[in-house]
Amino acid sequence: MTDTKITIRHYNKSDFTALQAEELSSTLARLYAARGVKNPEHTKAGLSSLLRPESLLNCNYAGELIARAVKQGDSITIVADYDTDGATACALIYDFLQSLGTNVNYLVPDRKIHGYGLTPQLVDLATKDEPDWLITVDNGIASVEGVNHAKKLGIKTIITDHHLPADELPDAEVIVNPNQPKCLFPSKHICGVGVIFYVATCIRRSLRELGWFDNKPEPRMESYLDLVALGTIADVVSLDLNNRILVNAGLKQIRKRKCRPGIIALIEVARKIISAITAQDLAFSIAPRLNAAGRMQNMATGIDCLLASNDVKANSLANELNSLNIERKDKENQMRKKASKIVIAAQNLDYIGHTYFHETWHEGLIGILASRIKDEINRPVIVFAPSINPLELKGSGRSIPNFHLRDALDIITKKHPSLIVKFGGHAMAAGLTIKKDYLEVFRQEFDAIAKKLITSNQLHKTIITDGHLEESITLAEAEEILSKVWGQGFEPPLFVDRFKITDQIELKDDHKKLKMMNTINLRTFDGIIFRNPKPIPEQITAVYQIDINSYRGTKSLQLIINNWFPCDLDPKNDKINDS
Repeated sequence: MTDTKITIRHYNKSDFTALQAEELSSTLARLYAARGVKNPEHTKAGLSSLLRPESLLNCNYAGELIARAVKQGDSITIVADYDTDGATACALIYDFLQSLGTNVNYLVPDRKIHGYGLTPQLVDLATKDEPDWLITVDNGIASVEGVNHAKKLGIKTIITDHHLPADELPDAEVIVNPNQPKCLFPSKHICGVGVIFYVATCIRRSLRELGWFDNKPEPRMESYLDLVALGTIADVVSLDLNNRILVNAGLKQIRKRKCRPGIIALIEVARKIISAITAQDLAFSIAPRLNAAGRMQNMATGIDCLLASNDVKANSLANELNSLNIERKDKENQMRKKASKIVIAAQNLDYIGHTYFHETWHEGLIGILASRIKDEINRPVIVFAPSINPLELKGSGRSIPNFHLRDALDIITKKHPSLIVKFGGHAMAAGLTIKKDYLEVFRQEFDAIAKKLITSNQLHKTIITDGHLEESITLAEAEEILSKVWGQGFEPPLFVDRFKITDQIELKDDHKKLKMMNTINLRTFDGIIFRNPKPIPEQITAVYQIDINSYRGTKSLQLIINNWFPCDLDPKNDKINDS
């Protein structure tokens, strides 16, 4: 369906030279320069370079309010979210407040029953613990009705969030959100766990000023960086300098095993090496196991794992999360098989905005399915599943660059006020609820707005790479590159070269082990490609990541093939575009 082009990131030569002067390898200096790093100091910035809490609007005031609540013995309930960012944020502030001797509880909404955020129903559920305060983490900026309901019940609310606000803000005691009006905090991409980390630093400072720590130890904020790193990577927020500093510091803590037992247990059950854990491991091995709790059951299991105080409990909960993740993958595969036929039929109808629904699909997995389909067809996709309300459908959408999904839904709502019950999100992802009887109307309207706003050029898929891998790269250089922080907005290194396939071995689940020879410099590599049932031709253009394969104590450089295209030895006949 899509015509794929491979392009190569360009970089400023003077930036590259300045970075190389800091004794970075040629490859790493090129990767940094291509991602806009100009100041060599930014490659080694530590916690002392973090943005100050004073620039985060209301952060100090929130710290003062919570500190006073702690000192006077108020009861606090944390209202979490059901993804990894929400789970890590909840675990952080719960553990922090509990270490102070606070009367603190936490509550996670059930996505089927309560929906998202602090709803009036969730407030009613929270009243069983008789809280004086509700503190939201990674949610709440849209919870106008929930905050009003809490206020009527005499419960005070503090909102900590990072999502984009609507025109009306909740009438809370205080809101800490870098994206609210008048907030000048430079890191607009900080996630929910990052926000509550900043708030916790202000609580500690306020308590210090109140003399709380005169005869007791202060919490060590660096002990929470493992949670901040995991939540930041899992939420796929843009990795600006401030986020990279937080993640890098958290990874260092984890590699030294200076992290909570639950994270160690999750790493071990994922069969990763803790001393060499990377941001990509957090994204693709650890976060999915936590997210499986929120998707398949209840995120309380994930939060309990993060809060486990000993190895026995942590291992038990990590194994439970691993089982949920296996169940999630099985159900997701079933959904993908059903979706494949529907996608083919929709492609024949020439849709630009794609809408899919099946009665058997799981509400907790439609976001993953929408993402998979979007990646396959390079079109904006919204997938619906049945809701607990039989008259409604729950939807989750994923978009392509330059098509703002939330804005598109807003346009549809203005044209058909009764079509969408509620929605929220941002440019690349959104969630919504529609009336079941209006599914076909929504399908047509979503396609119409996509056709109006998306140009034909946007439908051509482009893979952006870092060009050719240096012939001289060593195992040590590869390990150094992999140890750095990569992710959204600071994309993981992706290389492109032409190879001759000298051997291929079938593994289970359609994986293949390859022997590959670079046709330019004749260097040979081991390669692996996942979920690829087709045989690989003798000559390919491959887009790949570098990786370290550890087997029986021996490490070797290997290539993970992301995309491949048949080619011949003539570079004019492949898809690489150096312009």
